[in-house]
Amino acid sequence: MDGEKEKLIIQDGLKLLQKLRVGLTGSQIRADKLNWGEYKLTNPLVEISSMLVGPYTRWQSMLPNKNISSFNDLLEIPERYNQFREHDTVVSIMNSMPFDTEFIGLLRKDNNKIVCLEGHHRAVAITLAKKLNKKIDFNKANIIISLAHLSEKDNYLLDDTLKRGSSKNPKE
Repeated sequence: MDGEKEKLIIQDGLKLLQKLRVGLTGSQIRADKLNWGEYKLTNPLVEISSMLVGPYTRWQSMLPNKNISSFNDLLEIPERYNQFREHDTVVSIMNSMPFDTEFIGLLRKDNNKIVCLEGHHRAVAITLAKKLNKKIDFNKANIIISLAHLSEKDNYLLDDTLKRGSSKNPKE
């Protein structure tokens, strides 16, 4: 990777991470207290589709098992598969691949799975491409993830975040 492109990716990644750290979800998961690292995903079709759907009310409402279901699980639900197969944003993302992008996630220590915090539509697009056997040369793109480890004792933060919601003014 050339130096300028790498610098741009790191700058964009830091902006995303900074946004998460100061945003509502960031405060709920105590993102400012976590140690973050940046990693290149080497097999995005497998790595991203196996990520867990993040603790957001809208996304979790589509799943029978909260905070433990992957993007693969989401698209195994026929209603969701059909929904996203025709979802303009998801289809547009899928048809535009490959491109450089970044995800933000937490690595759960209890099950060694990554929880997606930022990048749900892109994750669904990649998972849909996998299910459709769409050939995408991800060697032509840098797909990275900013990742922090979530200790087992802090797993409750995901459930609390889901209960509270990501709205600035949740219904009490």
